[in-house]
Amino acid sequence: MQIHKYSQAILGERNHIQSLVRLYLDSIPNGSKTHIQSIPAKGNKAGKEFAQKLAKEGFDVRPLLSPSVQRGKEVLRISLHAFNTKNELKTLLDLIKTSMK
Repeated sequence: MQIHKYSQAILGERNHIQSLVRLYLDSIPNGSKTHIQSIPAKGNKAGKEFAQKLAKEGFDVRPLLSPSVQRGKEVLRISLHAFNTKNELKTLLDLIKTSMK
């Protein structure tokens, strides 16, 4: 019985993460079909500044910067988790869209 409850819980978390990915892709269609997403950053300085801005809003988004990635290919990495809510993701997406204008 415990294994069945555990399996159901994992399946529920997996389904929730998939729904978050769909929500992300509805807003940013060229994103990944996985729970790991990336947003282009315009260089190391811009990547760090954007990550700090998101951190001030309560989001732990990590910049992947040169020389760890090729210069000009810097990104912010977003990991969607089962504990994230749809409202949190909507807020994050709004912040991303605003900053990309």
